Parts: sequence; structure tokens; C-alpha cells
Amino acid sequence: MTKISELNLPYFHPYVYVVIALCIGYLIINYTIQLIRYKRLVRNISITKKKYDEIEHENKQNKTKLIDAIGDIYGNKYANLISIGDMWEGMPANLLLLSKGRADNIKQTVDTNSVIQYWRYSTKDSKGHIKKNLLITIKNNIVVSWSEEE
Repeated sequence: MTKISELNLPYFHPYVYVVIALCIGYLIINYTIQLIRYKRLVRNISITKKKYDEIEHENKQNKTKLIDAIGDIYGNKYANLISIGDMWEGMPANLLLLSKGRADNIKQTVDTNSVIQYWRYSTKDSKGHIKKNLLITIKNNIVVSWSEEE
């Protein structure tokens, strides 16, 4: 068996070993800190996803209750049309809002006898360019016509 003194290893000042030990300690501490941060991040993501799922479930329940209430007031035919996002002439503007959501752009003209609104819904492609527009004309809070523009 060979002794360490017989291996002809280079001699280093003891400070070199101290510096190496400090570097290794630094790496271990840094790794531990990153691991703790990662675990905290995973936990926060899990909590946020759980809250999101709860809110989404609550939102679906509320939408179902709303559609049921619309069915009680206007009838199941109209409730089904609203639930699939459809519209019809003579539809009240508040039901259009429930069916299609908030318009991207609303222009309004006021006359002595009527208020005419033009609601524009835009469909965009994956790059954000507008593919087509849906322009809905509402007179005195009643849908009177619509047209699609490309």
C-alpha cells in the first residue's frame, strides 16, 4: 500500500483548500435555496390552479342558473339559443350581451325618437389579425339586424 507522501502530489497552500471548501459550500447553499424556491413555486402553482378550477366550476354553475332563469322568463327555446351564443331579430340587448359577450367596439347615435347602437365583434387569427367582423345594429335596446364583414 502506498502512502500519500509517496504519490508525488503537488503541494498547495492550505488557503487553496479553504477556498475550495467555501466554493463547494456556496454551491450547496445555492442549490438548496433554488430547490426551496422551486418547491414553493410548485406549491403556489398548485394552489392557484385549485382556485382557478373552483372559480371556473362556480362560473359554470352561475351560467347554468342564469340560462335556467332566462328559460323561465323567455322560454327554453330562447334559453338554448343564448347558451350556444346565437341571436335573433327582436332580441333584447341585455340577452345579446349574455349570448355574445361584451362587444369589441360600440358606436351610438341618438335621435329624437330612438337610440341606435352598432356593436362590433371581431374574430382574430393566431397572429392577432382581424379575420372577420360581426356588426350588430340595435335600436332602442332591440336587435334589428346584423351583418358579417371579412
